Amino acid sequence: MKVLFYIPTSLNNPEFEILLSKAQNHITEKNNVTILTCNGGKNYSCSINLYSNPGICYLCNKFKKKAFDRLKGNFKLFKTGKFEKKNYFFSNYLKLKKFRYDKIDIGLASYSSYVANTKDHLLQGKIAREITSKNLNTTINFYKFFKKFLKYNSFDVAFIYNGRQNQYRPLFRLCKKKKIKVIILEYRGPNYKNVYEYINHLPTDYYYQSERVKDFYDNFNISEYKKKQITNYYYKSLRLGKKIQDKVSYTKNQKYDLLPENFNKNDNNITIFNSSEDEYAALGGIYDKIIFKNQTKAIDWICKKLKRKNSTKIKLWLRIHPNLKNVKWPYIDDLYKLERKYHFLNIVSANSKISSYSLLFNSEKIITFGSNMGIEAVYYKKPAILLNRIPYETLNCQYIPKSKQQLLNQLTKKLSPKSILGSTKYALFKMCGGQELKGFKGSYDVGFSFHNHRIKKNLIWKFFYVIFRLIDKVYFLYFKNIGIKRLFKSYN
Repeated sequence: MKVLFYIPTSLNNPEFEILLSKAQNHITEKNNVTILTCNGGKNYSCSINLYSNPGICYLCNKFKKKAFDRLKGNFKLFKTGKFEKKNYFFSNYLKLKKFRYDKIDIGLASYSSYVANTKDHLLQGKIAREITSKNLNTTINFYKFFKKFLKYNSFDVAFIYNGRQNQYRPLFRLCKKKKIKVIILEYRGPNYKNVYEYINHLPTDYYYQSERVKDFYDNFNISEYKKKQITNYYYKSLRLGKKIQDKVSYTKNQKYDLLPENFNKNDNNITIFNSSEDEYAALGGIYDKIIFKNQTKAIDWICKKLKRKNSTKIKLWLRIHPNLKNVKWPYIDDLYKLERKYHFLNIVSANSKISSYSLLFNSEKIITFGSNMGIEAVYYKKPAILLNRIPYETLNCQYIPKSKQQLLNQLTKKLSPKSILGSTKYALFKMCGGQELKGFKGSYDVGFSFHNHRIKKNLIWKFFYVIFRLIDKVYFLYFKNIGIKRLFKSYN
């Protein structure tokens, strides 16, 4: 069997260790294995090295070589070639999202890489046009290289990780065009025994993902008691701030049971948990079919309607997602303007120690835009309203308004909690929906390894990596893209 492994970076963990583990397994099985990696270099921009920092490319390639040398057995290694430079300027984010090259959604791939790094989903950055142009140029060069590579090399199956961003998506789309089976790998935690495989679909594929969650539950052959145990562990671990599904815990620094000083439990409290716009803005398709253009407009509309109805007993609380605490773009300012505009809207900042769970437990209703707090509200038997498109909406456990009028009715009328079965299906898939991958070990706390190889980074490597990342964040993101004027304004 001819197997292709695309391993573009060594800087994403556990992506790197998962791909290496899988590759070693196929090499051991005497399959005809080809590893394709990127060469990086001048004019190169990806989701890992958005600003084309040559130091990042150098460290990435150095670490890759060290790991590839640990693979035992025969395999072929190919690298992408040099990239030609061409400008593709887009000032409008909608035009960038819609841009296609050879009928491939190249624009969406580059948009995804940009907003994942900057959270600038509206392309308001001073050098957003230049950065996205360079990234788009890289994406198109990737596409051209992959197209030529697949023309002269045939494969039965290709392995990619995630597949959403600009260094991955061109190969995924081309493999599908050529009817090459693509297996996209993903990791969810809480331990190494939960690696997911998505066959010929992106993990963000709305219909495919929703069916996977339901099918997994229907075929998960364990006792109801065990299902309940796993579900309880999942939600209680999240509440306790454990790193169960992510590299970080967003509630770890919050104070248990702490509520705002002006929170009155006798009021009709409705809490809104917002999300990073970039989480869904770069997905396209059905994810763009929503009743509000963005979260700020949704919250403004809600406040405006409640004010007109003179619903004086309703108090709105907006918990800004903790991963937005260092975001300096104008859309964060716009949220605080709403607080000044509507006296019954209270904002809990991203870095506040107020407990998100205390807000959840003491609210009549919960509104989310795809945040995990929505499905958690279902588990804790709170009525939850969802104002975005996400695969688990098909689990029929949240209120999903199809129109603005329907939303207004849900806001002003008493709602009963929906069945918690959907939250159970979700938790079980998150905890057990993957499988153990031979050779892959570790966790977010202790790090990851492949076939007992834990490639260590020496102090010099770590020193320069920190320096290069500081250059990216301080110089490129803060000074050049956000701008000094905006930075100072955000701190006042």
